[in-house]
Amino acid sequence: MARNTSTNKEKASAQKASGNLSKSGTRKSAAARSRAVEAEPRILDDRTRRDIVGVGFIILGIALFCAVLSGIIGFYMATSRLLYSMSKDHVLPGWFGRLHPRYKTPMNAILFIMIISLCCPWFGRTVLNWVVDMSSIGAAIGYGFTSAATLVQVRRNKDTSAWMTINSILGVIFSLCFIALLIVPNPWAYLGPQSRIALVIWTVMGAAFFLYTRRKKAAEKAIDA
Repeated sequence: MARNTSTNKEKASAQKASGNLSKSGTRKSAAARSRAVEAEPRILDDRTRRDIVGVGFIILGIALFCAVLSGIIGFYMATSRLLYSMSKDHVLPGWFGRLHPRYKTPMNAILFIMIISLCCPWFGRTVLNWVVDMSSIGAAIGYGFTSAATLVQVRRNKDTSAWMTINSILGVIFSLCFIALLIVPNPWAYLGPQSRIALVIWTVMGAAFFLYTRRKKAAEKAIDA
């Protein structure tokens, strides 16, 4: 009897252990199925996310291309008209002031800018970055002079438009702030040594050109008088 009882207990414990193993296996398989079910939407989400990112990059690329292209066209038109105006003012040779017979655009100035623009990339990205950084000061000075000229014209013409006055003053203030950011040592936008050297050369050339044209105009006025 004792042996039968112990045998029955062993059988019961073995059945219980096998039942526990089967239950744990069932639980593991159920957990694996639930993980697989949960993983399927994530895979779809990743694909959807990749598609959205791809479409976003295309839209961003188109927007950046349009922005760069519009900037190039704007600068191209402004520079060619600037050379044309300087030629008409006898600051540059008359060759720059020749107009196209049909379109009435300064064709020689446009061709000159095209040749310069095609040659510049061959100097490399580093040199172009120096020139761009240095020209940022020129842009700030140009905007500052334009705002100051507008303010002078508003006061000279006794214009009571407060909007124009406020815009002109803000333009001068912002221009001075941007110039200070570029030439005053700071950790954000201070010009590098190469850009500062290019700025000095550019300033000296501009001053020499200004003195030359000033003497030329004074001589022309003396002859006319």
